[in-house]
Amino acid sequence: MPKVLLIDDDADFRTVLKHELTGLGYEVLIAPDGVRGLQWVLESSVDVIFLDLNMPHRNGIETLRLIRSVQAAVPVFIVTALIDDATRAEAGRLGAAGVIFKPASIKTIIAAARSVPGAPNS
Repeated sequence: MPKVLLIDDDADFRTVLKHELTGLGYEVLIAPDGVRGLQWVLESSVDVIFLDLNMPHRNGIETLRLIRSVQAAVPVFIVTALIDDATRAEAGRLGAAGVIFKPASIKTIIAAARSVPGAPNS
């Protein structure tokens, strides 16, 4: 079963996505911030990560930088309402698989998850 990690400080967003992705056959791990998200990366092998850009304790770019230091290949999609050109370029340099804008539709998230090799219905 493919494993998705959702790192986002919006509890409602995490809950809805977890429900939808679990129903499609994904195992879903959730983290309210970059600190706990990095702990999941260190503790568990994940197939794809959805990472909020603006969070308390550690922002998405800092979290992505740390994820890349321990897990270079996992696809990471930045999920955000706003992103400036410099931040978008930095996310690209760090190997982000793409940017998904909030409010993100469930269909967009599912399409991104399914784009990962081995995903259900990919």
